[in-house]
Amino acid sequence: MMRSRVRADPTLSVTEPIIVSGLDPSGGRGRWGYAILHCLGLKCRVVELGEVVARRSWGAVLKTSRAPYVGVDAPLTTGSGGAWRECDRIASSMGARLLPLTLYGMRKLARVGSSIAALLLEAGRIPVETHPWSLREDLGLPQEPPEGLGDHEWDALAAALAALAVAIGAPRLAASWDCALVLGIEGYRARWSGGRMVLEPHGTRPQ
Repeated sequence: MMRSRVRADPTLSVTEPIIVSGLDPSGGRGRWGYAILHCLGLKCRVVELGEVVARRSWGAVLKTSRAPYVGVDAPLTTGSGGAWRECDRIASSMGARLLPLTLYGMRKLARVGSSIAALLLEAGRIPVETHPWSLREDLGLPQEPPEGLGDHEWDALAAALAALAVAIGAPRLAASWDCALVLGIEGYRARWSGGRMVLEPHGTRPQ
């Protein structure tokens, strides 16, 4: 079993330009979503956003691996065979609504996620596990995608925001020995405006 390696970089901040990306994989033959964001100040411009069929999923992984931090909407570790990893239990206590890994579809997705994480680590990238529904809830974003965007694109954008949270050292994190889940960005909310993701200070931000 490979452990998640989420490490916040305290030298970065939202006042410095950074590229992050997000990936919404499928555990079967469904479509994959991917997103690449260029963030400067509190605004993230979409560099690339789309969906691909499963047989072209490798292209989506290659696209997102251009960024140093890659958010992934999938379990990045397979667990010990039970329904829940320790970080899943912590995330649930923080309000996340997760599916158990004993479900067939989740087992397949976890295998895909762990393979993606291995590829990203080999390329020198930081894979970041997230749960888009919980992250959007925390950031105040709607669960339904805006007009013109598909579900997989919307999830990929959320995954990219999870990557940004780690990049700036401000993830709302459910972490344990076996995995780490990013559920939000401490001190920020977000909104989708004019094709951009805009962060807005909210509450107390970490120093």
